[in-house]
Amino acid sequence: MNEITVAVPFAGAAHLLPKAVNSLLEQTYRPLRVVVVADGEDAPPLPDDPRLTVYRLPENRGAYFAQAVALAACESEWFTIHGADDWSDPDRLERLLAAGDDVDAVFGGSVFHRGDSTKRAHPRYADGGQSSGHVGLSAAGIFRTAAVQAFGFWSHPEFRVSWDSMMINLVIRHLRWRHLTGEFGYHRVVRDGSLTQSPTTGLRTPYRRAAQGRRAELWTRYADHPADIPVAPAIAAEVLDHADALSHQLRQVVAA
Repeated sequence: MNEITVAVPFAGAAHLLPKAVNSLLEQTYRPLRVVVVADGEDAPPLPDDPRLTVYRLPENRGAYFAQAVALAACESEWFTIHGADDWSDPDRLERLLAAGDDVDAVFGGSVFHRGDSTKRAHPRYADGGQSSGHVGLSAAGIFRTAAVQAFGFWSHPEFRVSWDSMMINLVIRHLRWRHLTGEFGYHRVVRDGSLTQSPTTGLRTPYRRAAQGRRAELWTRYADHPADIPVAPAIAAEVLDHADALSHQLRQVVAA
């Protein structure tokens, strides 16, 4: 069976992380690695499971930086991203992987939870990278590792918000993908203080609009050649240094 690596960037809301991790370790699809990238803080106590690795960044760099580290270190056939606030149904990965034989990516829908209210949402596709145009796609999809690694820094380590649309639009434009219309196994928590709800980085803030503008400019210039999307050399080198350290840590686990 093909292994899948699940990257879980973590910063804040430590009380939610154990539920996210447990929902992954309890998946019916067993050949998996869960990589928690602690983004400048210590992770709370987590299960003792050989499939779980925690890697700590010395300072907070943002979820996309953490994702870039995990992806660069990934040697599994498949890769996915999971929010530290969220959880998955036990058979979610098995269902997605069963549909992935002839494609490079498989998407499902999400269930959004805010307080006592819930809402199901299918992905929305908006080729062009100009707007959000998606509903939690990066977390609700699985991707062939080699295919998204070929994009270069698919998860752009200089961005803090609003890069998900670029990631997904690149997949839609360049790769073979499938959407499972009946799949709602990913549960997304909408909470005050998150990046999408914060008064500083939220959905209609100047900070987010500036990031969306920069992303749109990069799409216009590099959509056909994503491996050329520029990243500051020092930041790119830092990501790769952390990826080497994480790879070493993962190999030690396998050797043990």
